[in-house]
Amino acid sequence: MTQKYAALSFQNVDQFKWVRIRAKVLAAVGIDMSNTMGSGTAKGITISWVYSSDTQTLVVDLVKREFFDPSEGEIDKRITDWIGNA
Repeated sequence: MTQKYAALSFQNVDQFKWVRIRAKVLAAVGIDMSNTMGSGTAKGITISWVYSSDTQTLVVDLVKREFFDPSEGEIDKRITDWIGNA
């Protein structure tokens, strides 16, 4: 059975914040978000994302996590911290 995780949606993400978010995620887990949409895997998690500069919206979805990784809530908190502190 495949686990379904809730996507996280962030508003007011302008181009400058998008650049900072990409740098933070790369430094934190090694996932390169250089494209406006894609997916990546590192350190036991797989995320996908879609960024729209027109609507200044970023949607990040936890696609997969290894059983030994932190809980979905902890991963969501980390993602929210990376984006909120960018």
